[in-house]
Amino acid sequence: MPLCRLTSTTTDDGDRHLPESIKVRPQKLAKETAGTTHNTADLAPQLYPMDATQITATGTQIATTVATYIGLKEMMPKLLGPSFDYLGGEAKGYTEKGINNLKKIFIKAANNLGDPRLETPGQVSPKVLKEILNEGYFCEDELGAEYYGGVLASSRTSNARDDRGASFIKLVSRLSTYQLRAHHVIFTVMRTRNLGFLGNAYEEQVRSNDLKTAIGGDDFARALDLNGTENFTAMLAHVLGGLCRESLILNRYAWGSIEDLTTRYGVTVNQPSFFACPAPLGFELFLWANGLPDGEFANVFERDLTFKRFPEVAYPD
Repeated sequence: MPLCRLTSTTTDDGDRHLPESIKVRPQKLAKETAGTTHNTADLAPQLYPMDATQITATGTQIATTVATYIGLKEMMPKLLGPSFDYLGGEAKGYTEKGINNLKKIFIKAANNLGDPRLETPGQVSPKVLKEILNEGYFCEDELGAEYYGGVLASSRTSNARDDRGASFIKLVSRLSTYQLRAHHVIFTVMRTRNLGFLGNAYEEQVRSNDLKTAIGGDDFARALDLNGTENFTAMLAHVLGGLCRESLILNRYAWGSIEDLTTRYGVTVNQPSFFACPAPLGFELFLWANGLPDGEFANVFERDLTFKRFPEVAYPD
């Protein structure tokens, strides 16, 4: 759906899911725009007789109504900055379930920022907001909402042209729930095992050797919360292949027996396991999801920084 559609002010079945306060009728809109009245036919987007100030005012009115309906009237303008006005153009046709998914993401983003940062001037790029609305609307997975919320929080900046977050939202949207959880688990385990690491994680050799992370099969199955209907071998191939395809881990990973991993790869394990090596984009996504868009790879290993851990995830040692 496009980011801002002036046709969102017309009436059709697309707004039947919204309460009356959000359904902005052409007649009501005409009355609200500088006292000017127009025929319904005049409301076609290409002929919309409004100047920029009136369009902004109308967008703000609709966006405020949507934010009120979501229950985040005070927080949303602070979080999004000027891009808040675009919210009105996207509201038409939203269902309660989709709105609740977005609400969860917006709240997580605000919690990532905290009150002090939320009160300072800043904004989210319209491109980032567009991707959040398009992808977050359908996100029912809790960890997925955490990633979207983290990227949204990381996207709030004083630099109006900073739209890096849009690419990370698209990246998250391409990952399955299994792959996203695997990314979180692998990088969290890597961080925990290497706290205080001083090597240069920008060097591929360092990432391949010093940061190689092995996880036992049973431990990983618990971390992914697999049930009896999900084939572990198929899921492992799915997550490792997908993370490699998206350049989140290096094309250097393997799954095998204790003997195989020990003799062929020099990896010491006590159960059949796999190992993976982190890639630069994997570091970046991990930092962005944790609200650190300008963090360096070394920050991942700093003891004084807090990275998210979730009680529902059974993290391997």
